[in-house]
Amino acid sequence: AGGTWYYKRTHQPRYEGTVAIAGLEQPVEVWFDTLGIPHIRAANMHDAYLALGYAHAQERLFQMEMIRRLTSGRLAEVLGPQLVESDKFFRTLGIRHMAERTASEVFADKASPMVQAAEAYLAGINAFIAEDRLPPEFGMLRYTPEPFTPADIYTTIGYMCLGFAPNWAQEPVLTALRDSLGEAFFEGWAFYDDFQRAQAPAIPVEGAIGEAIERYLDAAGLPVWTGSNAWVVGPQRSASGKPMLANDTHIRFAQPAVWYEAHIEYPGFRFMGHYLAGVPFGVVGHNDRLGWGLTIFPFDNMDLFAERLNPDDPNQAWYRDAWYGLDTRTETIRVKGGEPVELTVRVSRHGPLIGDVVAPLGGQAVALWWPVVLYPSRMLEVVWEFNQARDMGQIIGAAAKIDWLGLNLVYADADGNYAWWGTGKIPIRPPHVNPAFVLDGASGKDDPLGFQLFEDNPHLVNPPEGYIASANQDPKWVKSEWQVPGLYTPPDRYLRLHQLLGQEQQWTPEGFMRLQLETTSEQQAARAHQWAALLQPEGEPYARLRDTLAAWPGNYPLRGAAPILFTKVQHEILKR
Repeated sequence: AGGTWYYKRTHQPRYEGTVAIAGLEQPVEVWFDTLGIPHIRAANMHDAYLALGYAHAQERLFQMEMIRRLTSGRLAEVLGPQLVESDKFFRTLGIRHMAERTASEVFADKASPMVQAAEAYLAGINAFIAEDRLPPEFGMLRYTPEPFTPADIYTTIGYMCLGFAPNWAQEPVLTALRDSLGEAFFEGWAFYDDFQRAQAPAIPVEGAIGEAIERYLDAAGLPVWTGSNAWVVGPQRSASGKPMLANDTHIRFAQPAVWYEAHIEYPGFRFMGHYLAGVPFGVVGHNDRLGWGLTIFPFDNMDLFAERLNPDDPNQAWYRDAWYGLDTRTETIRVKGGEPVELTVRVSRHGPLIGDVVAPLGGQAVALWWPVVLYPSRMLEVVWEFNQARDMGQIIGAAAKIDWLGLNLVYADADGNYAWWGTGKIPIRPPHVNPAFVLDGASGKDDPLGFQLFEDNPHLVNPPEGYIASANQDPKWVKSEWQVPGLYTPPDRYLRLHQLLGQEQQWTPEGFMRLQLETTSEQQAARAHQWAALLQPEGEPYARLRDTLAAWPGNYPLRGAAPILFTKVQHEILKR
């Protein structure tokens, strides 16, 4: 018992006292407030980021390690053979492969302040690992984590992009419905009617891809995106005469949490915001000149292509009018308590053949076209420039570089500007292509044509209404001419925010707090009233249930019966 107590005591994060950290050039002050948020004051940039890396590691190292191993396809070597299938999937996906390529290109510039800051951050993580005060999970698993490298930063970013990609489940399921029920089934559906008709090949698929993603993330205890809100009001609608910004970046509940709040200062720099443990720069936050928030802009940047393989050579695929050789690489998966597993990864001109490791997908070789596994990223440069920015022009310059995913950037500054940009590289596809379905990889006719210019992305800068709201909605709700294919959330939250923001002329922080706690959905109320009108109850108890739905205003009080009834009815309708 005494040994257990001593082990736990010596392997807990330290929040007071003096710590000698290898690599520090000068003393750094770190104090934790009553909410557990670290405040870091350093004499130079190097020491500030080294201290931040150390702070992240002492509180989040096991989380960082699991994200790194999951996304790299290396869980089986510490958790056993039950994780081999997960490792096969992520090795095939190739996030780590592209992370290493990106890191080798970006970190070659040793004179870059961004690279110097990131390397100091990694040095802080590795200094903590070297102290041999690892979290108890490592003791239970009987291993010491490897030093963190630049590729691990991009691996973490790639993991988050995967959690924010909603198209895994949509495309296989919709394709299966189309091929089994016919195109007439989708008549009147907006995502279908917005595109020209095309004679797409019949591609029998199933929902195995989306199910696999969710299963692997859940098995590792890692959260995915569930929706976010952000809004900003201009000086004309603020009691202070300055813009006001609010943001809540919803990700599924997790312990430890996804976000890590921190305040960091060194000469010429002061920033407070929310970080991802494993990434050295704040993802959302503010300095004394400006602030920004984010919601996911879930446009469709992921396509699935059915490839036609050569029956005489499984490492060849047909494209336009000829066979071509697939790229291949061999991966070795080490397994705790078992023999190593060899995996051959095949990559077509459209991306990795994920059908090799996720259910046979109807016997088709299905390739994944997704920027995260096809192109090096500038995402680290983006968040670095956000953190360093002093005006709107610098924010716009950084936002134009966002590449691996779509983000709604909501912004305010001390000069009175307030704005929103739908950021990310929006694919340009042939007019006949509907990216909601699996596409034809053999003809070449469905291939993306390039990416839309950033200045053509949806955006608002200082609109006359005096406010902007973002809640993962389709941008056509803001302006009808913004037609961007994607898997957007229902507009309930956006419409409610739009309604309430327009009702108040002098917003205060207290008013924003009330808005954060708002629970009413007029769209859900309207749905409930429609259902109630259709019901023909037999007997008094059922009549009361109908009347409860009919009278519900769409709010969610703590002990309300109506929202419970509505949620249950909606669940049963969707299930059927």
